Amino acid sequence: MNDQWSNNNIKCTFRKISSPRIVSVILSEENHAKLPRVMHSHDDRLEIILIRHGNGFHNIDGNRYMTCRGDLIIYNSGAVHDECASIESGMSLFFCALKDVHFADLEKNKLIKENCLPVIKSGSCFNDLEFLFSILHEQSKNGDPDLVEYSDHILKAFLIHVHKLVQEQSIRIQDKEKLLGDRIRDYLDTYYAEEINLQSIAENMGISIFHLSRVFKTATGYSPRQYIIRRRIGKAQSELLYTSRSVSEIAYRVGFNNANHFNNTFNKIIGMNPGKYRKYWAEV
Repeated sequence: MNDQWSNNNIKCTFRKISSPRIVSVILSEENHAKLPRVMHSHDDRLEIILIRHGNGFHNIDGNRYMTCRGDLIIYNSGAVHDECASIESGMSLFFCALKDVHFADLEKNKLIKENCLPVIKSGSCFNDLEFLFSILHEQSKNGDPDLVEYSDHILKAFLIHVHKLVQEQSIRIQDKEKLLGDRIRDYLDTYYAEEINLQSIAENMGISIFHLSRVFKTATGYSPRQYIIRRRIGKAQSELLYTSRSVSEIAYRVGFNNANHFNNTFNKIIGMNPGKYRKYWAEV
């Protein structure tokens, strides 16, 4: 008798205590994706994106990636990310946020190992992944309690599929300038809401401010000042979406000393003022 499928020969993808669950599954069409979601992070979830159409860029943990149809983008928990669709094409994408994902070879809510590329080519698996995403999306909309177990199995099948692709395409990113860029980014991620003196940072790292700016711009696509502003606006977006704080209070919390300056900067980057942005997403 052929026992190749016996329990003794099955390698478990997830830890035994793991039971992944869906926070949200969203189908974002071209017009929605044209509203940029700037520098932000989540410490309690793993996020996976599949680009269906269009192109743009994703900035993940200080590295800039040009992205297009068929790309899978992975945001490990805690990853600081920034995303923007092409003005010409926009981006249509499936997005899912997940909690309690614990692969046997990784930390909780992480799908890629440290210093590995977070953008994966789906290739010939694109249609399968799009199909699984569409099922998860429909089930998340229906909310039928009788289909919870069914959705759980689909979710695990989806995650195993993605995990296999990640393992096949695992490419490490590492060099001295990247390490320096990471140090600068870590500092800015920690203190972006405060007054930051780039000259002092450069002196503490034993480099010139010109070297600091060049390394950071090469790694991220942004100058340090641009990065700080986008981190502040990204945090403001989260505050607008998930809290009831006033626009003025949010402005000061994210590092703006002037509410008018905050409104103007937000409008310039996002394309609408903070109040309209909050109302827009409340009605979607």
